[in-house]
Amino acid sequence: MLPIPNRKKRKTSEGRKQVKQTYGPDLFEVLKEVCDIYKQPIGLVQSDIRKHEFVLCRRIFSYACNVLTDATTREIAAIIHKERSNISHHKRSVKKWSSVNDPSFMYELGLYTTNSLLWNQYNKIA
Repeated sequence: MLPIPNRKKRKTSEGRKQVKQTYGPDLFEVLKEVCDIYKQPIGLVQSDIRKHEFVLCRRIFSYACNVLTDATTREIAAIIHKERSNISHHKRSVKKWSSVNDPSFMYELGLYTTNSLLWNQYNKIA
């Protein structure tokens, strides 16, 4: 398997390799900003509660991390305590709703993109 460019691998105390993010904002910064914009507590967004408000934050967080960082789905999933398949599903959902211009979702996505400092700062670079 070919090495992935722009990724630095380092050994942890257990001897396993971890992938270190090389560009974009820190994943926890993105989560904090999403939760601040939608006025939801971080702990509840990371929980298993399936209320619409918390799922929306998880979806926006997954999409923003995909666009703004080079983090893997496993790294994104670890931040919100979910499986990587959930992250892939969230990213596909956002892309699908954006492509059909779903009015209610486009309002929520627009709320994040207009109020997010990280989105406005890093999306110009990516």
